[in-house]
Order: sequence, then structure tokens, then C-alpha cells
Amino acid sequence: MSVNCLIDTGSTLSVIHIRKCLSIPESQRPDKIYEGIQSKLANGEIIKTMGQADFNIKINDKIWKQRFVIAEIDAPAIIGYNFLYSKNCKLDIRHSKLTIEDFEIVCQKESQMSSIFKIASEQNVILPPNSETIIMSEVLGDSSHLMDAMIEPIMKQDNEILVARALVDPSNGRIPLRIANFTSFERTLYKSTCLAECDLCDNILEIENTERTSRKVFKIKDSKADEVPEHLVTLFKNSISNLTEEQRIQMKGVLKRQAEAFANSKNELETKESNTEEEPSCYLRAVKTAEPDSTIREEIEIESTEQGVNWTQSKTTEEILAALQQDDTIAIILKLKSENQPKPKWEDISLESKQFKTYWAQWDRLRVINGLLYREWVSNVHGNVKPLILPLCWHDQVLKMLHDDPVAGHFGIHRTLARVSSRFYWAGYKETIEIWCKCCEICSARKGPTRHPRGPMKQYLVGAPLERVAIDILGPLPETKNKNKYILVITDYFSRWAESYPMPDQEAETVTRIFVGEFIARFGLPRQVHTDQGRQFESHLFQSLCQTFKIDKTRTTALHPQSDGMVERLNRTIEDILSKFIAKDQRDWDLHLPLAIMAYRQVFPIIRLSL
Repeated sequence: MSVNCLIDTGSTLSVIHIRKCLSIPESQRPDKIYEGIQSKLANGEIIKTMGQADFNIKINDKIWKQRFVIAEIDAPAIIGYNFLYSKNCKLDIRHSKLTIEDFEIVCQKESQMSSIFKIASEQNVILPPNSETIIMSEVLGDSSHLMDAMIEPIMKQDNEILVARALVDPSNGRIPLRIANFTSFERTLYKSTCLAECDLCDNILEIENTERTSRKVFKIKDSKADEVPEHLVTLFKNSISNLTEEQRIQMKGVLKRQAEAFANSKNELETKESNTEEEPSCYLRAVKTAEPDSTIREEIEIESTEQGVNWTQSKTTEEILAALQQDDTIAIILKLKSENQPKPKWEDISLESKQFKTYWAQWDRLRVINGLLYREWVSNVHGNVKPLILPLCWHDQVLKMLHDDPVAGHFGIHRTLARVSSRFYWAGYKETIEIWCKCCEICSARKGPTRHPRGPMKQYLVGAPLERVAIDILGPLPETKNKNKYILVITDYFSRWAESYPMPDQEAETVTRIFVGEFIARFGLPRQVHTDQGRQFESHLFQSLCQTFKIDKTRTTALHPQSDGMVERLNRTIEDILSKFIAKDQRDWDLHLPLAIMAYRQVFPIIRLSL
């Protein structure tokens, strides 16, 4: 077996990790284990060992026999001073080389070795809906120098595929991962998909003294009562009967680390009532939960309705059984459960329908009572609930009874769901109820749409210069020495030609005078003018101007400047150009405005008409 060893001149003895020792095939383990040795760390802390044994180590095709101490350490194995001295080794720290007799070994400094590795799936894995499984994954990189690492998931929770955190041993390059698929659909993890990271962590397990009961079997001594917190001793003793030696060590470490999660006595619980006659060996701390609001109370009251019971009692067992047999999916499930067949393998049902897979994922909850199929679950209100598995032919009848009936009251999705789930169940019943309530004509007519529909906006197409002109006002800006505070921006939709004029104010008279004297007098009359709903553009003066010159006046939607996006974008461009040339007091922008608009015209492509 290949082991990554740490060369430590400060370690008097050579040491091998207990898990590495136990992973050696039994036929290749040392014949004798020498007990009674005690070791200390560099800080003086005493570590308990399982003993020491002679191992054959092979380096560059040469084999030596060396005695190793078996203990819990940070590395898979340590080559200590006893081996280096006996073999007359020379260590070149500068060049990271170890010389043993007549050959050299190139080493790697521990500080330069990575302690974080990606973990990817070994092969394509199909995750059934609403299920969890354990898959084997591979460590991307050489992690043979790590013994204890923590699994940290990196998949996003919105993927609805979760990876459990766990303490693992990544030294052999393969790690078991616990994966959960909480969706109602089958998910596929493809080969080499990165699922998690493993990060080096400190040792958290304490190894007890060991005694050997046979030649090649190691047995860990039973823990004394004072080694486990006093209030957890009973729990520990009741739980170790079926555990292996290594599992007992791990459980002891978990109880020590998580001792505060358990209550010291029953008095620490929020509620002292118990349904069992026997006192439990330990108590978990109770967590206070918020009181249900009025909406939840109403749902609970609705859930306890007897309509479902009365409807079920009106049907005979033979009628229900005949209806179940007519449903192809439920008939197969009922037959398998009636014959006490084990849960089918995923390979056998992977091609079945979505409904069949839903029942398959809840196989352990399905019960056959009096020849009928039920689903058992635990309700916060009623405790154990066993609703009937409802066949397809009765879905509409039950929904009419629990939603459309005058006694039902045409309640919403959540209340109807509470009513149905307490008495009946079928695969996909939530989606069925949601669709039923949304398609209810009476509910839709009463409630109406939550949002009023709006007509989609359309693009306005132009085919000639001055067919459509956009006008907007930029400002207020810092007042210049010429008393200007605003800019009147005009652009043509077809040619994209832009004009800008500084203004002292944004009154209707000022805007109309500049528009007629500067723009219309030079370029001609536009066919259509598009503005926002500013007062100056909606004024009687500007409206009279458009009527006099036969100009079609349009306006943007209120609070929606995107409907005049071209001129709005031009405003931002003008501001950007002016900000780079104006003085510190920002009172000379009107002097730079003509050059700024000239620069814009030169860069922006102009559509040229060929004669």
C-alpha cells in the first residue's frame, strides 16, 4: 500500500496513522503488536497510542523493516529521527532532498502542499426525485498527505440538490458523498461535475488506549463513565452495542463535541409532557416556535372538516378497490405492497411514469389497510395521518366537493390544499389543486386579475428626414455667466441629426421661439414632433403652433421615458462631453455646447442619401 509520509527530524519515533494501519489488508498486517508505549507531542501533550509494530517500508525498490508507533496524528505516516539516524540519512533542506545510502529522494515542503481540493463525481449518476443517496467521488489532485478534511458543498441551493457536510479521510483519493434531490423530478449528475470542496481541519477525535485480544485484531477498551459527559453516559452505553471499535471512538468524539446540544435534564425542556411511559436517556433542547397567525388557524380549522370523511364513508370498500384497480399506476403499487414486495430498484422503474416515480420515492410511507392503499405522514395538528390514495377517476369529484361546493366556499389554493391533504393523496396533487383553483370561473370572475393588462409597446418606423423629430429639455444645469440653465435638445429619428440650444428657462414661450427661429427656419417643418408630457409641450401655445404648421404632436407615456429613448440617450452623451471640458465652477458649459454637439455629429454615423 502506498503511503505519503512526512519527514520530521523533530519526531523521535516513526508513527503511522491508526486508520492507515487498519486499512492494510489483514494478511499483510504485522504479526505482533507491542503495547504499553506512551508518546508526547512537541507541546508536551500526551497522546494515547494503540501500540507499536514492525512494518516493511519500500523506497526506490529497497525494503527496510522499521518499527512504527500506531497513533492518531495529522499525517498518514511520519518518518522520524530513529529511521533517519539508523540509515545515515542526509537531509538537504534548501533543495528539499533526502539522501538514503546511495540514492536521493526529491521531497516537497509541507507548506507548499495544497490543503483544499475540489471533489467531483466519478461517473454519471441519476438522482431519483425526493430521495437521497451516497455516491463515490474523486478528489481532484493529490490529497494523500491529508487524513482529516471537512466536506464543504459548493453547489447552489437554488439547484435543489444538496451535498451534506461531513468529516472524511481523503488520503486515498476517493470520498463518499451524501447527495439529496428535493425536487419532484429526476436529476442527473454528470461525470466530473464539481460537487464540493474538502478542506484540511484539525483532529477532532481522541483515540483511547487499546488492548489486543488476538494476534491481528485490535480492540478498543470500553469507555469509563467520566470520559463522556455525565448526562450522555446512558445514551452512549445504549448505542455502542452494535458499533465497531472505530465507530465507538467516533461516536464518543461526537458526544463530547456536541454535549451542549443536549439538555442536562428533562427540566430544561419547554414542555414536560411525554407520550411514552419510559424515560428517555437524554433530551434535546426545545426550540420555541412562533404562534400560528390567524390565516394558519383558519387553515387548521378547514383541514379538520368532516366532508372528506363523509364522502369516504359513502363509498364501499369494493367501490374504492375497483377504482384503484382502474388506475394503472396505483394498481401496480397496490399489488406490490399487498404482496410485501421490497422496494424496486431504480433501474427497474427508471422508464416508468412521473406518477409512478413519485410513489416509488415514498415507498416506506405507503400502507395497505383492509386492501386499500394509504399514505402515512405526520401532521403538526393531527399527528399521524393516513389519507387515502385517490385514483384518477375521482380527482374532479373530490375537488368539486372541497372547493366548488357551496359548503366549501371557493377558498384559495392553500386552504383547498389543507382540506385535500388531510383526507386524500395522489401523485402531483398540489399541481392539480393549483390548476383547478386558477381555472375556476367563479373565483376568477370575483377576484379579477392582480395586474391590469397593458398593450405592448411597438417600434416606430420612419423613412425620410424630418418625418419624426424628438424634442426634450436637459436641465436644470449650473447657471452660466450668460444666465443659461437649460438645453433644448432636438434630434431627427431618420438621419439622427442632433441640435442643441442653451436656454435661460424652460417656459413655453422660450421653447416655442427657439424651436421656430432656430430649427424650423433652418431645416424646415417636421411632419411629426414627439415630446414628453412637460408643461411647456402641453401648453396652449405649443399646441397652437403644431396646429398652425400642420404638425402631428405625439407624447410619451407618463413615467416611462423609455418611449423616447433616443433623445434621452443623447442627453446623457451631451452631459458626458461637457463634463470633460467645463471649468471648475461649471459656469461655461454653454460656450462648449456647440463644439460638443459637433463632436457628436462627427462620431455618430449619418445616413446619406444617394441621388
